[in-house]
Amino acid sequence: MLEDIGFYTLSDARCEDPEHNQMQRCELILTNRCNFACPYCRNRGEEMTMTQAVLTLEAWQAKNVRFSGGEPTLWKPLDELVLHAKNMGAQRIALSTNGSAHLTTYLHLLNRGVNDFSVSFDACCASEQGEMAGKAEQFDHLCNNIRELSKRTYVTVGVVLTDTNADSMFEIVTLAHSLGVADIRIIPAAQNGAMIKGVEAIPQHVVDAHPILKHRVVNLLAGLPVRSLTDSDSTRCYLPMDDSIVSGNYHYPCVIKFREGCEPVGKVGPTMRADRIKWSESHNTHKDPICKEFCLDFCAQHNNTCRRMA
Repeated sequence: MLEDIGFYTLSDARCEDPEHNQMQRCELILTNRCNFACPYCRNRGEEMTMTQAVLTLEAWQAKNVRFSGGEPTLWKPLDELVLHAKNMGAQRIALSTNGSAHLTTYLHLLNRGVNDFSVSFDACCASEQGEMAGKAEQFDHLCNNIRELSKRTYVTVGVVLTDTNADSMFEIVTLAHSLGVADIRIIPAAQNGAMIKGVEAIPQHVVDAHPILKHRVVNLLAGLPVRSLTDSDSTRCYLPMDDSIVSGNYHYPCVIKFREGCEPVGKVGPTMRADRIKWSESHNTHKDPICKEFCLDFCAQHNNTCRRMA
């Protein structure tokens, strides 16, 4: 499994006693507003108030927090919330963004406490950026933001592949590498199946420079799907016991199920942890069409490790 690298880490140490771990991650969907129009996006959720956000952070006391949306830089009190998370002692404060804000906005958030930027990067040129997000004019601005932030802190890019940009995967990955990012996540859109083609063409030095990319490339070369469960995978999902996603007053099993429109586990409140443990114990992932079709390779491997160590 992966070591402790970035907000997306699923390390073996988490599998030893997930029921009693400190909450490892809490992701807050701050807004469903976005200034991009990506064709694959399942943008759900509602506008969260500052009060809701603070109460959620204080209730979970998570080791790592992530703010996303929509586009979270459109949520006005973001800098105050980042500072609150820092003052609470969150070790990693992540921001998931389309990279469109002014560089000074990101530098201000960096100074406030963000130490992990996850930037959407689905194109290798301006024309493809126009097709993927409707913002061709933003491409150079996006590249510059990624380059400048990568000089200062931990930056990953997320490359979502659709029929529009799948053939550009090599060019997107090598461009992201040249911008100095710490890691690269390649993933097919939920609507585009489980496999990614052409990873064998990525230069080995590029693969070796990015641990998350390398882990996925190794899985793909071994014939493992990026999405979907195999018959041998664990029927239980252990992740919700120490990992959460919150929108408004409700918490959900995982970001994948949230984006695909699942029902919440329950309301934010004092019984959240117990509710999530009960959900994990009772839920059969192989009988859940969302889990069965869309679960990611990292998550399936994490659950398999938890099953083995139980």
